[in-house]
Amino acid sequence: MSHVTAHCAQALVRQYDFTPFQRIADIGGGHGNLLNGVLTRVSGVRGVLYERAEVIRRAKGLFTEAGTDDRVDLIDGDFLREVPGDCDLYMIKSTLCDWDDEHAARILGNIHRAAEPGTTLLVIDSMIADEVTGDEVNPVHAQQESAIDFAVFATNGGRVRPQSEYRAMVGAAGFEVESITPFFDGFTHWNLLVAKRN
Repeated sequence: MSHVTAHCAQALVRQYDFTPFQRIADIGGGHGNLLNGVLTRVSGVRGVLYERAEVIRRAKGLFTEAGTDDRVDLIDGDFLREVPGDCDLYMIKSTLCDWDDEHAARILGNIHRAAEPGTTLLVIDSMIADEVTGDEVNPVHAQQESAIDFAVFATNGGRVRPQSEYRAMVGAAGFEVESITPFFDGFTHWNLLVAKRN
């Protein structure tokens, strides 16, 4: 998964402009590959990796090796209870799909409570397009989504959701969705949802 996330980070930085932000939080960011990918390509920005304590301990070496350890705060905690404040951008990748609707809404609600009005939220995840024309059908993508759907359902009752459900879920949590854009990192198809806290 770390290898997959490293490729996603490279493509994400090409897809989205992180330069206007000062402090970026990666919520449930695993060993830090996504956040480190942003920090290594965007100078002048600080990061917050928020994860369970045992994961944070293993993440330290990545930032030290990359030389970004002086620009990252490693904070342990439980995103089902709370998330850290004082960030102007929150990222959450491949996490909401792991949880059922109730828990996914709780995670988004905790981000909303921690964020100031106008704060940006990025959701990076596999999503099912609401409308797909014959020209857009990609059998590899469809197979990938089926495999992901099975894997996440087997853990916490999560699932790959349609874009419309992400819009509704993020909106209900108090964010205004600005866009959902698909992108491909050379290995995996992703969707980037951009929203602002109301």
